[in-house]
Amino acid sequence: MGFVLRTALAGFAMLAGACGGAGRSNPVLIVGIDGLEPAVVARLLAEGRLPTLASFARAGVVGRIESMVPTYSPVIWTTIATGQLAEAHGIDFFHDGQGKPFTSNAREVPALWNLVSDAGRTVNCVGWWNTWPAETVNGRMLSSYAAQAQAEIIWKPGVWENLEDQVWPPDLLEEIEPAMVFSSDVEEVRDRLYRAFPRPGSLDPITEKSVTDLGWTYAADLTAANVTVLLQREHPADLTLAYLALPDVAGHRFWSYHEPDAYGYEVPEPARSDFATYVEAAHIEADRLLGQILAAAPDDANVLVLSDHGMHADDLDDPTTGQSGHHRDGPPGLFAARGPQVRSLGSLLGDPASGTLGHVLEVAPLALRLLGVEVPEHWLSLRAQSELASVLDEAWSAANPVVTGPNPDPSFRPATPSRLPAADLDKKFNEAFSKLGYAVGE
Repeated sequence: MGFVLRTALAGFAMLAGACGGAGRSNPVLIVGIDGLEPAVVARLLAEGRLPTLASFARAGVVGRIESMVPTYSPVIWTTIATGQLAEAHGIDFFHDGQGKPFTSNAREVPALWNLVSDAGRTVNCVGWWNTWPAETVNGRMLSSYAAQAQAEIIWKPGVWENLEDQVWPPDLLEEIEPAMVFSSDVEEVRDRLYRAFPRPGSLDPITEKSVTDLGWTYAADLTAANVTVLLQREHPADLTLAYLALPDVAGHRFWSYHEPDAYGYEVPEPARSDFATYVEAAHIEADRLLGQILAAAPDDANVLVLSDHGMHADDLDDPTTGQSGHHRDGPPGLFAARGPQVRSLGSLLGDPASGTLGHVLEVAPLALRLLGVEVPEHWLSLRAQSELASVLDEAWSAANPVVTGPNPDPSFRPATPSRLPAADLDKKFNEAFSKLGYAVGE
């Protein structure tokens, strides 16, 4: 499948250096937050309502990052993790056009967690797209499964009860289970949800489905944040990756209440008032969870935070779908960085000229460079220049040019057809969501 990048693809091998990265590197933390919209972030930053991202504006940089078209989250998050386009990594939204997911075994090239492990470094990976079944890594992995096989369920990855091969090593589950929140924990999910979001006065079938989707996504994000905190404290690694999804789901489901005048239909009361702040609340809660993750990170870590795309009002003007925010045209996402090797540039969100810092394709080589791990030489042919590297401290960057290595793709384990979970999980998944749906309306 052909993908159209928002900027041209060409060679930039001149970035490669013959040496560099010597000695111990600082740890790297990458937090992916699906659907963070830069315009919403800019306004909430100005209002002082995103204290964690404000710390990046003070001590690092906050800007935008270019996405891809088609703008499919599983494809983009795999590109972010592999440094390659879908033609190489092989991950699409559906497997063979059917309603089942691409799973980790179907990926055709190594991801950051493979490359870092192979370099003898340690890695923690929590909840990233397309990571189930969990892979063998030099560290720990809590994988996520996107439940395309259960067609009634929203297409977002989650952590599921009774799902085999969800962790590496196998005994990790016993250690992290107390930190996990499942959608079947209906009372806890409901209580936590309505601490972060205003409780609606009433729900109709569309808004009940929307709030239910938000609830189970929130459960997955609470688990991801809790487990990332635990792993950083108990098993610190050279590279840690974590994924949160709340702003994306809130944007899709509640954008019409956030921006009601942008639609060709009347957004009715009382829902218009009940859900008016849900998009903002999702950004604020993601910022809070990010703060928890950062509080457990090493003091000397270089931290990268990014979304795969932004979000805006849907132009389809169909209120019956329950989806009113979209990103089909690849709106830029958010990128923020801070740490010992990151320049202090402040917030560039209001700067149309220099506020876009780079492209999602550049995240993986930037992470490897910060870790002093070889960047596969063929990655460098995908971009005309590494714009994202401009966030690096100039003196450090000059002393630590990119170190390239051979193409590891041919020796990567063979891709196999996507896996499905046990058939009896269909019923369990749907029962859990049904209970949560009833609970959120109480």
